[in-house]
Amino acid sequence: MTQLQSMMLNSTTMLPVDEGHEQYCVQVNSTNASSVAVRSSAAFELQIQMCIAVSVILCFTGALTNGGLLIVVLKFESLRKGAGIFIAHLLLCQLILLATVLPVGIHTVSLAAKSRANGGTQVHCEVCVFQQSAGMALFYLINFTEALLALNRLIGVYYPTKYHIINRRIFHVVGLAFCWTLSLGFTVPPIFQLGALYQMSPLGNCVVTVVSQKSRAPLVLLLALYVYVPLIFTTVAAVLISMRLISSHRAVAPTRKANSTPGNDDGSRSAPPHNSTRQPNMSERQRRMSKMLITSFAVNFLCQLPQFILAASGLIMRYPVALLWTTALLSFQFLVTPITFLVRNEDYRNKARELLYRSIRRPHRGHPEQRSQSRTSARQRQSRSIKTQESP
Repeated sequence: MTQLQSMMLNSTTMLPVDEGHEQYCVQVNSTNASSVAVRSSAAFELQIQMCIAVSVILCFTGALTNGGLLIVVLKFESLRKGAGIFIAHLLLCQLILLATVLPVGIHTVSLAAKSRANGGTQVHCEVCVFQQSAGMALFYLINFTEALLALNRLIGVYYPTKYHIINRRIFHVVGLAFCWTLSLGFTVPPIFQLGALYQMSPLGNCVVTVVSQKSRAPLVLLLALYVYVPLIFTTVAAVLISMRLISSHRAVAPTRKANSTPGNDDGSRSAPPHNSTRQPNMSERQRRMSKMLITSFAVNFLCQLPQFILAASGLIMRYPVALLWTTALLSFQFLVTPITFLVRNEDYRNKARELLYRSIRRPHRGHPEQRSQSRTSARQRQSRSIKTQESP
């Protein structure tokens, strides 16, 4: 989805397209490595069909998991406080990507496969202007939002006394606005063919191609900054937070052991420190949030790593189907993220269970006015029975 490819634009296209829209299709010829790699065969088409089937399942399941947890977060104010707005934004971006953008990409790949099989199937390459720009913008927003979560947790873990300074709605809004500015600043110019343009490859997937060789170097640099920097930052943050949690656990263990002593030398029990009941709860919530984000960052790193390896080694140019599988792997990442939040954070599990319990009980309890009328009728019947018993 984010792989930058420079293609030749001076020959005939391999896809039947609308007249006047050829500029949105990657032009290849027999000497181009990409055209050689996309030569159709039974095994090649089987791989594509398998990738399409897996991607459809992942997108559908991921849309359910992200949509379900997003409803939970929006229903409970306690989950939206502080960094919760970043969680909601992350889930929303992933939901839009899985429910709309990626299915459109799957459809174009399927149409290209039909065109190679029987010909005559018209492929609308201009759809990449919208599909790829939206997909890249959402992908960057997801990475930047995770970087904001990592920064928020780093400050909360290492500078807890200063955490309240940044844990304000104004800072959250400014951070998200900055992420949107960066994402749109990179994805909007290619829509107007400024430095690059969005095109459809012979495989049916959308790519970014450079307009000229002069724009190639700055475009590759920007792409590296947008993709690698957030991922490296979240990875380093996960390591630092893990180290802090380990050292914190080692420091708390002797204290718990000392507090569990029945009494002092004089037989009296040591008095708990001031506000001791509240501080462990706050610390425990921070610990749960940190563990949740560490696990999420680790999953994201593992899911995105194959794409970087394939891009650096140049294997994607020789095996273009691998790019489709890396996109499917990203879908798996977005699917697993809300599951990670539920598994690693008790707060999300409890609220999800509470919301599910409410939705199950509500249809059986009836409308509030009906419940009020039934309670009034019950009181009236009880009052009549008491009067009947008291009468001679």
